[in-house]
Amino acid sequence: MFITVLEVMMKVASFMKFQVQEEKIDDFVAELQPIVESFLERPGVISLTMAKTGDYEVMSCCVYDSMLSLKSNADALKESIAIVLPMISKEEGSVERYLGDVVAS
Repeated sequence: MFITVLEVMMKVASFMKFQVQEEKIDDFVAELQPIVESFLERPGVISLTMAKTGDYEVMSCCVYDSMLSLKSNADALKESIAIVLPMISKEEGSVERYLGDVVAS
């Protein structure tokens, strides 16, 4: 695998938007704190914030110290959020993810 300098040197942010089933939103929100606390212990994770941005919408912002850290934590992230995935809306587009280099913090 070829690793670029930017993958090691530049902070990166991952934003995820979850559309939650109406009847599951309270359970979804209740499960978030343990997920956040656990994931913050991962190497390379600088911060993780979850916000309720709509009646049935939650967004996350996770900042990593590098793209390499984001990639190496991908499986751990999937495992961390597995408990809430059944609560996600079944409609297409109910989970969206955006990545970007951190330009100011």
